[in-house]
Amino acid sequence: DKGRIFVRIEDVHAFREPKNLVEIADYLSSKNIPFTIALIPAYVNPKNHKVITLSESPEIVKAIKYMQDKGGTVILHGYTHQYKKEEVSGEGYEFWDGKKDE
Repeated sequence: DKGRIFVRIEDVHAFREPKNLVEIADYLSSKNIPFTIALIPAYVNPKNHKVITLSESPEIVKAIKYMQDKGGTVILHGYTHQYKKEEVSGEGYEFWDGKKDE
């Protein structure tokens, strides 16, 4: 047994394009390639600190469910994937200050 590998669909949050996610799932499924969906459930705008959750993006939720139906596995990729709400969700570290390296 050589183990398994998978493709990770990175930074899936409320502002991803649902059509692209569906296309990715269709392609990977057609090639029998296992994949995970690295989910960020809360997107925070660093300018006004407004939190947008997946529940406010029904088309993204629908796309994620479709991806699961095509064999994708959801993994949590941080709640906001940003440090102290200073960065855009998905671009920073959630539990690490990259600037101070701590």
